[in-house]
Amino acid sequence: MPMISPVVQVVPMFVQEVDAERFVFLIDECTDPMAPELDVVEIDKDAIMTACKHMGHDYVVFSDDDLIIPPHIL
Repeated sequence: MPMISPVVQVVPMFVQEVDAERFVFLIDECTDPMAPELDVVEIDKDAIMTACKHMGHDYVVFSDDDLIIPPHIL
């Protein structure tokens, strides 16, 4: 019987707003047209990190030099 990996929720955070907007655009292009629209919002990174730890989610901070390719399946 194959092992099934648990789903890990990862919250992406971006240093530059333009990178976040590009990421959302690419995800929107890859997902079902009926899926809810994603928005870019500015939130204090410490608040997000605390919320992620509390909820058991991971997070990642993407810097200017990172190349990010969104997954095809969300």
